[in-house]
Amino acid sequence: MPVGEARSYVVMSPRDLVLVQPRDRRDHVVWLVERKRYEEALSAVEQMEAEEQVTLQGDGGRGSDVGGLSVSDIGQRYIEHLVSEGAFLFPSTSDDIN
Repeated sequence: MPVGEARSYVVMSPRDLVLVQPRDRRDHVVWLVERKRYEEALSAVEQMEAEEQVTLQGDGGRGSDVGGLSVSDIGQRYIEHLVSEGAFLFPSTSDDIN
């Protein structure tokens, strides 16, 4: 088997055909983001970086890229989610500051 290729299995039943592939931690981060579990996704990426000693500049300056998402993409989605839920509010006018 060539390097970088993982084994896949096909599970067949009378009604279904399922392709089974091994998943890694990057897949888990994508799964967390899909379910809007951003804080957990960011924590998982930080842990991956610490364990793998990945630097943010190590991938062309895009930040740690996980499943097509950078750390900043995940953070941006998290902020947008908080704002949409009303959990993170900005002052609407300068009168609010005074």
